[in-house]
Amino acid sequence: MGRIHIKEEEVTFPEPRQGLRRATLIDVPQGFEVKAINLHQDELLPGGSSRQHRELHEHLMFILSGKGVSIIDGQEYQWEAGDALFIPSWAWHENHNPYSQPARFLVATVAPLMRNLGLLRREDAPSTKEAPSE
Repeated sequence: MGRIHIKEEEVTFPEPRQGLRRATLIDVPQGFEVKAINLHQDELLPGGSSRQHRELHEHLMFILSGKGVSIIDGQEYQWEAGDALFIPSWAWHENHNPYSQPARFLVATVAPLMRNLGLLRREDAPSTKEAPSE
């Protein structure tokens, strides 16, 4: 059957990259026999950001604490604890924390399903402020 439960004390965050740390909560490497969904928790440190990118799979984000900004296909969305966001398939997106406190959020995706179907795709944007044109 595989793993069913993870305790808070088992969750580890690696060193930040561009001010973003990700702890994978539920996925195959953690011993869960997931076939379709995964869950991770991100921590966006003050001044941190994620690289602009897009993926074939959708994302759901739920903000646990702090505040930040997401840019999804060129549209800016301000968020704070208790908010939720939907990132559509193949939408250019990035997250920023211009505030003085860290922000934490849960992210659920169907990346395992896409991987199992041979459809897992990701593209990083060139190093510019604007999303590339199609």
